[in-house]
Amino acid sequence: MPAPGRVSYRNAPIPPAASMFQHWSIKGFADAITVRAALKFGRRQFDRYQHQLLAMQSLSRDGEPELAAIGSVTAIEWFLSALVDQSAPLPKWYDRDRRPSINRCLDLPLRIALSPELVACLRVAADYRNRLAHGRTPSRTSVSDLPAEEMSARIARAGFLLYKEVQMGLGIGLLE
Repeated sequence: MPAPGRVSYRNAPIPPAASMFQHWSIKGFADAITVRAALKFGRRQFDRYQHQLLAMQSLSRDGEPELAAIGSVTAIEWFLSALVDQSAPLPKWYDRDRRPSINRCLDLPLRIALSPELVACLRVAADYRNRLAHGRTPSRTSVSDLPAEEMSARIARAGFLLYKEVQMGLGIGLLE
């Protein structure tokens, strides 16, 4: 008989704290190459390009989708121009001091081959930006068949897809 006020159990009780925390299971052990890559390329913060695209998404949600689309395309142009293969023969019109547009960048030799679907998305984004920036003042419905918010989101997604393809193609990240 236990002491007065105590309860006896057949098995030891499970402490409630153990069921309050999440349990993660490890699917497999990481090899040394993966661990070294994680230590080398592990990112704790977004880089400038990703930060710009995220800021443009926030701007679009705040009611300025046209301005967000223009800003996203500008970030994509900056990123694409950094991928131009400077060792390859470049056309006469190419100026190293100026950033070419998306359409011109896609005509230049890049350090990575982009998928045809992504190239088509990037060309649509460039055309949309050109209609916004160089056309008449937009009425928010006359520039595209899609709403401006949807086009802005598509452009940002294309920018992130470009980032992913470059990371995977150049082998400089953990996007496997």
